[in-house]
Amino acid sequence: MVALLQPATSSVAPAQAAPFAGDWTLNVTSQMGPTTLGLTVLTGDGPVRATVTSASQPTVNVSDLALVNGNLVLKYTSDYQGQPIPTVMTLTPKGQALAVSMSMLDGQFEMSGPGTKGKPTSTARPAPAGPRGPQGPRGPQPQVARVADLMQMMAALPESAPAVPKMPRRVLVLAKAAGFVHTSIPLATRTIEALGQKTGAWTTVISYDPAVVTTENLQQYDAIFLASTTGSYLDDPASESVTASRRKAFMDFVRGGKGLGVIHAGTDSYHGSPPGSIPAPPPAGTRPPVDGGSPLWPEYNLMINGYFKWHWFYPTQIAVKIEDPNHPINAAFTSVNASGVRVARPFSMVDEVYTFNATSWVRARAHVLTSLDYAKMPAEVKALEPAPQRTDHDYALSYLVREGQGRVFVEVLGHDESIYKQTPMLAHILAGMQYALGDLEADDTPSPAAAPTVQK
Repeated sequence: MVALLQPATSSVAPAQAAPFAGDWTLNVTSQMGPTTLGLTVLTGDGPVRATVTSASQPTVNVSDLALVNGNLVLKYTSDYQGQPIPTVMTLTPKGQALAVSMSMLDGQFEMSGPGTKGKPTSTARPAPAGPRGPQGPRGPQPQVARVADLMQMMAALPESAPAVPKMPRRVLVLAKAAGFVHTSIPLATRTIEALGQKTGAWTTVISYDPAVVTTENLQQYDAIFLASTTGSYLDDPASESVTASRRKAFMDFVRGGKGLGVIHAGTDSYHGSPPGSIPAPPPAGTRPPVDGGSPLWPEYNLMINGYFKWHWFYPTQIAVKIEDPNHPINAAFTSVNASGVRVARPFSMVDEVYTFNATSWVRARAHVLTSLDYAKMPAEVKALEPAPQRTDHDYALSYLVREGQGRVFVEVLGHDESIYKQTPMLAHILAGMQYALGDLEADDTPSPAAAPTVQK
C-alpha cells in the first residue's frame, strides 16, 4: 500500500512522547459507523514520528506532531479515493489507554473513541462490497430530522405546484439505506411530504422498511421516491425469493405507467463488486481505478441511468449548466429577459457532487435538465477526480428517463441538508415529481450528444 509522506515539522521530544510510544488500536466512531485504525508512535533516534494505517486508505507517515496541554496532536493529510482529507488527530492519555478525537476536512467530519495498546488484528484492505468505502451505522437508521432543518425547509417551500393534479396522488417515500447512511435522509423524506401537503400535489407515506414493496401494496401509489437509498436496499439477504419478488414488483410498478423520483444516493445503489468476488490488487505503487464497479441489478441500473463512481467531497462549489431553459422542470432556474426570451440565470451550488462512469450513465438514454458545467471548474478541483475519468466530462445533475410506460426523475444533488432549504431547488424537485406522477407534461425525449468540453 502506498505511504503518503507529510512535512517534517515535529516539535515533540522523545521523552515527551513516552506515554504515547508504541503500537495502538484506535476504535473510533462517526455518523458513518465504527472504524478501526492502527497507530504507531516512534520515539527512537531523530524527531518523533507516527504512522496511521487503515483498511480503506493508504498508510500515512506523520511527522507533524505537537504536544499541547499534555495531548499529542498529529496533523496529516490522508487519501480517500483520490480525495485529500486534511486531518487533526488528538490523543489524550487515559491510564494505559488513550482517548482519541479526529477532526477532518476543517471540522466538517468528526470521529472519536478509545485507543488501546497493541496492533489491530488486521489493517489489510478487505474485499469491498462496493466502491464507496465506509458503510453507514449498523442498527436502525436515524429517522428524525432536526427541528431547525425542518423549519428552514418549511420556510423555503414554493407557494404552489406548476400543474393541477389530474386526480388525487399518493407517493411512497423509501428511505432504507443498506450502505452509507446520509444524515439528510430524514429531511429529504419530510421535504417530499411537505411539498405535497403545501401545494396539494400529493399525499405521502414514508417507510424505512423495504418489505412495503409488494405488488399488492404498491397498487395504492402513483410514484415512489428514493431518499438517498444506498446499497442493495430492497433485498432480503435471507431470502432470494423475497428479493426477486420485491425487485419484480418495483420494476413492474414503474414500467406499468407509474413514476419514480430519485435523489442523490438513490444513484448509489446496486453496483460494485459481485458477491464473493475479490478484485485483483493494483500494481505496486499505483492507485486502484475508481470506476463504480459493475451493475448488480442491470435492469434497475439502466432505468436509473447512472450509478456512483466518485464524488467531490462536500463542500465543493460548482457551476450548474441549465441545459434546457424552456423546460417546465427548470422554470425556477430561469427568467424572462426584456425580449421575452426565457434564459438561464447564473447558478452555482455547494454540495457533494457525484460522477458516473461512461458506461453507467449515457446521455442518449436521458433528457438532461441540468449538468455540471465542467469547463468552469478550477483545474485543481478537476484534478482531484481519480482515473478513469470520462473523456467527455459529461456529468448530469438532473434528468428524465422513460421506462416502459413509466416516468423517472433523477436529481443527483441532495447530500447536504442545505439543498432542501433553497426554494429554487425545492421548486425543481416539486416539478420533477409532478412529471413522474404524470401531472406535468414535459419533454422527456433523449438529449443530443454533449458538445466536447474544452480543457483549461
